[in-house]
Amino acid sequence: MRSSRKRWVWGLAALLALLLVGGWSADRALKARKHPGLGTFVRQVFTNYPASFAVEPLLLSISIDEEDMLILQGAVEEARARGVILPEGRPYVPAKLESEGNAFKAKLRIKGKMTDHVKGSKWSFRVIAKKDGSFLGMRRFSLQHPGTRNYISEWLAHQLMAGEGIIALRYGFIRVELNGEDLGIYAYEEHFGPELLQNNGRVEGPLFRFDPSLYWEHRLNEMRGERFEEAYASYQAAALDAFDSGALAKDTLARKRFEEAASLMEGFRRAGLKPSEVFDAERIARRHALLDLVGGYRSMDWSDVKFYYDPERRRIEPIAYESFSAFPITKLVGSGRWVGWTGPEQDLHDAYFNDEQVFRAYVHCLERISRTAYLDSVFQVLGPSLDTVSASVYREFPWKELDRSLLYRNQQVIRTLLDVPKGFHAYRQELRGDTLVLDLVPIESLPMEVHGLLTTDGSVIPPLGPTIVPIRRSGRPGDPVRVQFLVGGNSELPKVKDQRIRYSVLGASRTKEVEVFPYAFGITVKDTVPADGGVPLKATSTAP
Repeated sequence: MRSSRKRWVWGLAALLALLLVGGWSADRALKARKHPGLGTFVRQVFTNYPASFAVEPLLLSISIDEEDMLILQGAVEEARARGVILPEGRPYVPAKLESEGNAFKAKLRIKGKMTDHVKGSKWSFRVIAKKDGSFLGMRRFSLQHPGTRNYISEWLAHQLMAGEGIIALRYGFIRVELNGEDLGIYAYEEHFGPELLQNNGRVEGPLFRFDPSLYWEHRLNEMRGERFEEAYASYQAAALDAFDSGALAKDTLARKRFEEAASLMEGFRRAGLKPSEVFDAERIARRHALLDLVGGYRSMDWSDVKFYYDPERRRIEPIAYESFSAFPITKLVGSGRWVGWTGPEQDLHDAYFNDEQVFRAYVHCLERISRTAYLDSVFQVLGPSLDTVSASVYREFPWKELDRSLLYRNQQVIRTLLDVPKGFHAYRQELRGDTLVLDLVPIESLPMEVHGLLTTDGSVIPPLGPTIVPIRRSGRPGDPVRVQFLVGGNSELPKVKDQRIRYSVLGASRTKEVEVFPYAFGITVKDTVPADGGVPLKATSTAP
């Protein structure tokens, strides 16, 4: 009897030890994948999965002939073997689709670039409906594993973009059946066509991008371990590529509008036109401020950026696409970019953020969307829709919650980064007649606007000409900027040791003050005043 009881106790102890070891291993594995851990996982499964039955996701059924399925299978196997999906390896095949009694014919193919689009049985498809067919009002759309865009986060990113007046894709979650087999929950994503513009209230105009095909040749070489300096893979080398380019040969007006867009874009890329002369500066600014909020920096690769040209306003707009958020941020999209000029050697985003109008609008938007009340309002307005979307995802992925706390943390990071402790060092060079000469040395990754020299009565003496202090480039000292103030016989000018400058981050509403060191800078700055007051001047050392 005692022996039996002893064996039972030892067995129970072994089982508990096994469970503890298994739980510890599972917890470590989850945390290695950036998940909070086993306790949260268990809570999510037991809470979210039952909640998913409150919603029945829309079902889309796809039928493909056996022979055409073999073509798709071949494309999948080739992509897996190669490690990347190439355009020539993904032919279209005919298909029949049906949802809620609406049946239509279409053609579809394997979509995507990386092999996450062909994992397991959950392949990604690009679908183009024929004639009058459509799904949820879309004739061109994609179907993909929700994880390729990071689940609910992508849906929220599109909602935020649309709320800020940026062209956003229709994006959501459905069930998909392929030849009667339930493939589970898929994300649908609108592709680029007239319906996208109509749904976003835009007039008809070209949708286009920088053609990434040569860039992907370069990426393929990298995956093979072959690393070359391939000039053809750069942003400056990419041709402009219109979506539905086949229509340009037939439609004179469409071709003319695309040529207008291309002319503007080339003027920008070659630095003959300022970004604000080519783009909708406000929408460029809002899109990138929102990428800061959601941590969606992957969509900033030039090969992924998409555009629309408004032929009435003659401006190019960004399109919200593939944010792949939400991730924590440690810097701002616009940081480390402002040098005070644009040149053809700059990449796309450096050129954007060297336009004063764009940068001011960007910082202004950052101030607004980084307020806690902004996200509070978003979640209040989107609450019912977010609950429905979440329940659809939880049907198959109950552990993939939207981390709201991450977004609030990103807001705090934005506020912190805009609240610079000191924008620049200011040195008193000399008082030349009635003109006070100062040298300002950048120390920050954001540009600073000088508002003026403070007087004892609280008034401000503005600099001679607008002055923007550029960034300090990473890994090197800041290039000094010489600034002059006409002080005359101003009796309210503080004593040398008490002089201060009022400034702000370029575009920010909050101003700050910095003391002026009562001694000259340690190098000689070229004795000229730049026309715009903001271009860094050459400096030479006077040290022996």
